[in-house]
Amino acid sequence: MQFTVTNAGRRESRPVRAAITLPDGVSYVDPPIAGGWTCQASVTGATCAHAALAPGTAATGYLPVTVAADAPAGPPPSVTVSGGGAARTAHAAVGVVAGGLGARF
Repeated sequence: MQFTVTNAGRRESRPVRAAITLPDGVSYVDPPIAGGWTCQASVTGATCAHAALAPGTAATGYLPVTVAADAPAGPPPSVTVSGGGAARTAHAAVGVVAGGLGARF
């Protein structure tokens, strides 16, 4: 799963925290891949941290996950980000689907 956080403000953010909620049957596989993020598994998915972001900069995280063969179709993952201001939540367009191909990056 890929996610990107951008500091759209005029000042440097505080350290950034991303709480990732994964669908049922989807699990985080440690460690995150590149992007400067550190992540730990949580009950609902993963909690990730990144250093403060300068104004106009972005940090992309790549969260490796596994999908169980019996994972139910359902809602998409979401990411709630905070970095000094109000928290913001974004939802993916698609959750677990019945068909498709395996993916690696």
